[in-house]
Amino acid sequence: MIAAAACLLSLLASGGSRAGAAKPPPLRYVLTFTLVDEVSVGALQYEVGYPRSGRFVGRGGEVACTSLLGEPVRATFNNDDEVSRLRSAWYSPVGFAGPADLAECVFESRAGGAPDPQDFHVVVKLISSLTVHEVDAFPRVTVTKVRAGGGEGDRVVGEVTEPSLG
Repeated sequence: MIAAAACLLSLLASGGSRAGAAKPPPLRYVLTFTLVDEVSVGALQYEVGYPRSGRFVGRGGEVACTSLLGEPVRATFNNDDEVSRLRSAWYSPVGFAGPADLAECVFESRAGGAPDPQDFHVVVKLISSLTVHEVDAFPRVTVTKVRAGGGEGDRVVGEVTEPSLG
């Protein structure tokens, strides 16, 4: 009887979990990347540093990202889980303009909740215009929406209305 009570107390103290119990599966979220500034672009490259408490689904060029711009804009994506870095490149022979939603990518969070858009550090590496005029400053690209799931009818769990300047 005393051994059974000690076992019950031990189980209650550990929050009801047993050693060796399976961890819950990671939760999936769809992140929307947005070019937030008013700018005309011929080519754009950016890198996204992301928290180690999650990862983008897929590795290398097989990462689960989709361009939202359509033809004739070409987009490529490359994910490197080893260094928590997602790279994106865009090119259009006729150009495209911001502000515009650029892409949606599926992110798996192991942190037990929705990722914070500010945890994704986007650095624009290259921008070019279609004219001989130089671009004055690199535009901002940020995560502006986070949707739970990864399928039809996903619910928005976070939306940034004023992207941070960072």
